[in-house]
Amino acid sequence: MNISFKKLLFVLSVTITACQPREKLPDVSGLQQAVEIVPFEELFNKNLQPFKDSVSTLKEKVIGFDCYYNYVMGFGRDLNMGATMYYKFRNDTNILKLYDTVKQHYPTMKRYESELSQAFAYHRYYLPTFIVPSVYTCISEFGPAASTCDTSIFVSLDMYLHSSYPYYSNFEFPLYMQQRFREEYITPNAIKAWVKNIVPDSMGRRLLDLMVAEGKVLYITKKLLPTTADTLIQPFTAQQLSWLNDNEGSCWSFFIEQNLLYLTAFMETRKYVTDAPTTPGMPRESPGNVGSWLGYKIVKQFMDNSPEVTLTQLLYLVDGQTMLAQAKYKPK
Repeated sequence: MNISFKKLLFVLSVTITACQPREKLPDVSGLQQAVEIVPFEELFNKNLQPFKDSVSTLKEKVIGFDCYYNYVMGFGRDLNMGATMYYKFRNDTNILKLYDTVKQHYPTMKRYESELSQAFAYHRYYLPTFIVPSVYTCISEFGPAASTCDTSIFVSLDMYLHSSYPYYSNFEFPLYMQQRFREEYITPNAIKAWVKNIVPDSMGRRLLDLMVAEGKVLYITKKLLPTTADTLIQPFTAQQLSWLNDNEGSCWSFFIEQNLLYLTAFMETRKYVTDAPTTPGMPRESPGNVGSWLGYKIVKQFMDNSPEVTLTQLLYLVDGQTMLAQAKYKPK
């Protein structure tokens, strides 16, 4: 039976890829502990006592409620109006319907408890001096998909109801963001939010420093989720990641030729390290946030060249220029 030349090349490429050695993962089985996610969305379950409890009672009885009340929802910022706003929110008909929708989508969190248990085992291995966070799910009325407070992670389940959920368009979330409002992003977003919380601020306001800081977040998140697809950790589709890998040299040249690395103006630097449909000045095919991706490539090259550097030490390397020099990052 004959086979075409193109098919032969495809078979060979798949075989070669399959035979490439993967990074050997550390054995963390002895570090794995059960994770119990605390469901703060049950504050809206009219059949349970928490729905009837006062703010003061909840603050006294429920660990983590202060963080949810003050930081996730922001009710505590107005001392006089906070409780009134909370009661109005808790009894709002639309919020109660949102609670029902969330419970239909997520009747159990066992899958995510298992995923987080594995991620936190890697956390204990790579970052042994850091506290492993507690995890809460909640309803935030389309607030941050994942956020942190003190030593806690809050996951807003109303941000994972799939792109077809009609209220996302009503709240004017862009389509490229809506595509990530799915259950497979819950664990990566939670871990990435936590890593972002423990990565120190960059030394300066230069774009290069911000790129490296964002790159560290992506790199460490990948270490804690080594078997998770890059498309779930980084804010790119498979097609966008393919474009970035094919055009890595051109992307880096753009940042060099446009003298972008040493920009310090906030409104200018943020264009290159935040989500967007595309990156200003680059081809339309480019995704947004190319600066963060280049920062990840710099950090990865630095760590590949520095096997003696631990993840804890990496956290505290905040000078982007020094890391760039030691990485010797020069893509073709």
